[in-house]
Amino acid sequence: ALQLANTQGQKIYQINQTNIDTILPKLNLSSDIINDIKIAISQGKEVTTHTNNVSVPGWSGAGYIVINPQTGDRAYLISGGANGGFSSVAIISGVFSLFSARNADVAKLLKLTNIEKIFRTIAQRLFLLSFFTGAANIAIDCKNNDQLFKMMSIHIASYIFLAMFLFIPVATPATIILLLSGSAVAGFAVTIVEQYLQDAICK
Repeated sequence: ALQLANTQGQKIYQINQTNIDTILPKLNLSSDIINDIKIAISQGKEVTTHTNNVSVPGWSGAGYIVINPQTGDRAYLISGGANGGFSSVAIISGVFSLFSARNADVAKLLKLTNIEKIFRTIAQRLFLLSFFTGAANIAIDCKNNDQLFKMMSIHIASYIFLAMFLFIPVATPATIILLLSGSAVAGFAVTIVEQYLQDAICK
């Protein structure tokens, strides 16, 4: 909804306790959304929204993001209470257009660095879990110290390579998608190669 509003030339506002009285009169949204905004701001949160309803086949309404500036937690909402979950070809098209360099202003607005932090945290946990699971599997399969040394050396070298994905800078949603895809493909390839070598060396 924010993307559609942006392409229509609507203003996108970030509302907080310092500017709520100035911005609320400019919003032509439903009374329910206005009340939600007032409640969120009274709780010390911030709200990002647009000025007028947008329409796609099967739905008309507004989208807004409620942000807790203390924790970074946020809720992505649309009018009607579907929590951003309305399914539509037009909405999906809008999401894909968001993942383009042309919409850097919207990407900045949504503070995508938080998505990057979430991605890196998940990736790091999965990376460590995979590393130690693989090491334990090698320790079980390899029958002597020579086999164990060879496979552990390969395992460590492989994960040093995979660790590079955790340090690639992410600037846009498109980069996040590419990084997710690249790390998944690289992880799958490393797993296959390691298993092949482990079968050859340790069995």
